[in-house]
Amino acid sequence: MKELEAMGGAKGGVKLINYVAGPIFAAYKAIKDELAHLKDTGSPAMSYNVFAPIEKEIQDECGLPKYVEIENATTEKA
Repeated sequence: MKELEAMGGAKGGVKLINYVAGPIFAAYKAIKDELAHLKDTGSPAMSYNVFAPIEKEIQDECGLPKYVEIENATTEKA
């Protein structure tokens, strides 16, 4: 607690910079650059070796493997 008070100066407390637009701008630029490269070359700029772990992380974060498991166990097979 003393470390946090020291960070706040004479009045104590904590100084905070809240800049929520930064990640939004970074994401926008990355998406725009990727789509421009795809349009110009017909191929994605990001290689599959980079893409695959990101895709898995997103799927795991939103629980997709569990949803697929449930779907496979409960849907009719042709």
